Amino acid sequence: MAYLYRIKVDDKYLLVKNNNFPHYQLVGGKYKVLEGTRSFLQNQFDAIDDPKLPNKDLMKDDFALFIPAGKAINFLDWFNKGEDREISHWREFYEELIEGKAKLLNKEKFPYVNYNFKGRITTPIKRTPGWDCYEILQYDILDIIPTPEQRQELKKLQEKGDTKYYKWADAELIQCLGHDNRTKTQEYDIGIHTKWAVNMKWSKE
Repeated sequence: MAYLYRIKVDDKYLLVKNNNFPHYQLVGGKYKVLEGTRSFLQNQFDAIDDPKLPNKDLMKDDFALFIPAGKAINFLDWFNKGEDREISHWREFYEELIEGKAKLLNKEKFPYVNYNFKGRITTPIKRTPGWDCYEILQYDILDIIPTPEQRQELKKLQEKGDTKYYKWADAELIQCLGHDNRTKTQEYDIGIHTKWAVNMKWSKE
C-alpha cells in the first residue's frame, strides 16, 4: 500500500533510487502502520509483516503485509476508506528529497507541498516470483503543484544533471523502463509502477 508523486519539470519526471531493488522510481513509498493500528490488523485480518522485507530503519512498519486470501478484499475496503490509518503523504517526500542522505531540496523553500490526488492504481491478483504467494499492489498517484519558488528549486535540481541517487527521465524512457530507443542502450532500470503512474492522465492545473 503505497503512494507516488509525479514531479515534472518541462518534459521530465524526477526519479529516485529504490532502497531495496536495482531500479529508479517516482518519489514516494509505502504507507506506515501507525501505533494502535497493528493490533486491529492482526485481529481483523490476521495480518503479519512481510517476512522477506526488513522491518527496521526507514522500512519499519511499512504497509507490506501478508493477509489470508479470503480477507484480502475486506482489507482493501477498509484501507481505502482512509479511517484509522496514515493518510499524510508528506513523510516520504521529506525523507527522500529534503532530509534524506541526498538532501536534494532546500527545506526553507519546501516547508510543505501542495498536490492533487489523481487516482489509484490497484493491480490484479498475481503470483509473485520469489515470494511464493499471491500479491496485490496499490498506489495512490499524486500530482505535485509547486509554488513558483519551489518550481524554480526543482528546475535548479534538474539543471545539475543526473546522479547515482536521482534521475530525470522523459515519458519515452519511462515507457521503455529505462531503455533509450534513441541511443539503443539501457540507461538504467525503471520500476514498472512508474510507467503505470505516468500513463495516468495528468490533472489540469
